[in-house]
Amino acid sequence: MKFWTSLFALTTLPLAAASNLTDDGASFDDVLESPLTPSHITPAFFQIDGHGDWIQPGTLKLPNATNQRMGYAEADARIGYVFPCNCAMFSVAGGYQRTWITIENLSLFDRSNFHNAYATLGGKVFEGDWTYQAEFQFNADLDLSWERCYLYYYGGWATYAYLPNLTTSAGFIGRSGLRQDKFWPVLGFEWNVTDEWEIHALYPVNISVLYHPIPTIAIGLVTRFINSRHRLNEKDIIPSGILEYRNAGEEFSITYTPGPFLSINGHVGYMFKGDLQVSDSYGCVLTDLKADGTFYAGASILFRF
Repeated sequence: MKFWTSLFALTTLPLAAASNLTDDGASFDDVLESPLTPSHITPAFFQIDGHGDWIQPGTLKLPNATNQRMGYAEADARIGYVFPCNCAMFSVAGGYQRTWITIENLSLFDRSNFHNAYATLGGKVFEGDWTYQAEFQFNADLDLSWERCYLYYYGGWATYAYLPNLTTSAGFIGRSGLRQDKFWPVLGFEWNVTDEWEIHALYPVNISVLYHPIPTIAIGLVTRFINSRHRLNEKDIIPSGILEYRNAGEEFSITYTPGPFLSINGHVGYMFKGDLQVSDSYGCVLTDLKADGTFYAGASILFRF
C-alpha cells in the first residue's frame, strides 16, 4: 500500500495528501495532519476519497534479464467520518485496496493480485502550542483466512508550534504482522514560508515543497515512499510466502481544491528503484530482487460533506 500516505490519512487532510502518500487539498489531513490549533477544529464531516497509482515495470538487475521486469500498481477507495470533542478531533474510517505486484518472464510466484480491507481509528488533541496525534489501522487480505494475513499499522507523534507558521514534530510509526515487527521514526518540521510557499520536511509522512499560484491550486515537488507487504496463497510456488515491495521516488504534483468539499490531484514522477523481498511462510528471506528506476503516474479525488 501507499504506506506512509495511508497510515494517517484520515487523521489529517492529505496523509495521501498523506501522504506525500499526498493530496494537497481539503481532506482529513487538513484536519489532523496539518499543525492546527483548537480554533481550527471544524464541525463533524464525512469524507470519501480514492486514488490510483501505476509504476512502469522496471528491468530486473539479474544476469541477462532484458525481458524480466517488475511492476507495481494500486487502487484504493475509502469512506470516513471525522468529529470534534472538546479540544480534539477523532476519526473512524474503512476502505478497500487492490494491489498488483508482477514479474514478467520469471516464475517466482503465482499470485499477483491482492485484495485488502482495512479499518482505521485516529485522533488528534490540541493543548496550547502542542498537538498530539495517534492512529491505529487493521488491514486484512480478503482472499486468505484472517488469522494468517493481517497487518497492524500504528503510530503517533507530538508537534510543537514555535511560530504560527513553523512547527516541529517527533514520534514513530510501526507495523506488525506477517512475521515481522517494524518501526520508523517520525521527525522533522513544517514551515508555511509565505501565503504562496510551503515546506514540509516531516520524514516519512510528508516531504514536499508546495507553491500556490492562486488559492485553489497547489503545485509541488513531493517525495513518495511505498512499502507494501502481502502473503501468497497456500498452493503458490512458495506456499504461504511473503512479499514486501519497497520503492521511493520524486514527483511533480498539481492539486485543485475549489473548496473544502472537493480536492483533485494528479502527479507524475520517477521511482529510483524497485525492491521486492521474497520470504517463506515464516518470514525467512529467500531472495531480494531489485529493478531499475522507472516513471510512474497517478491521481486522486476527495469529497467531503
